[in-house]
Amino acid sequence: MFPFVPMCREAYASKSMTTRSVNLDAAFSGCYKHNVDWRDYWAKAKENLEMALLAYERKKNNVCASRAYYAVFLASIAALIKLTDLRARDN
Repeated sequence: MFPFVPMCREAYASKSMTTRSVNLDAAFSGCYKHNVDWRDYWAKAKENLEMALLAYERKKNNVCASRAYYAVFLASIAALIKLTDLRARDN
């Protein structure tokens, strides 16, 4: 399931992933350690906005609304990361 992150694959397959003893923090510690940069979210937001505009031109209203919504969602995450102290604790 996680071919690019062996540690996560092992954690996923471990017995700590049962529904009775859910300790995801311990099971996945170290899996998704990366620097969160607002520019990543901003680039994704711009890409989704571009797709929304293309869908609008082709009169694909549902796709347009979906991509526009997601563009705003990603842009808001980018703004929160850039303008506030909102950060994941372990990243």
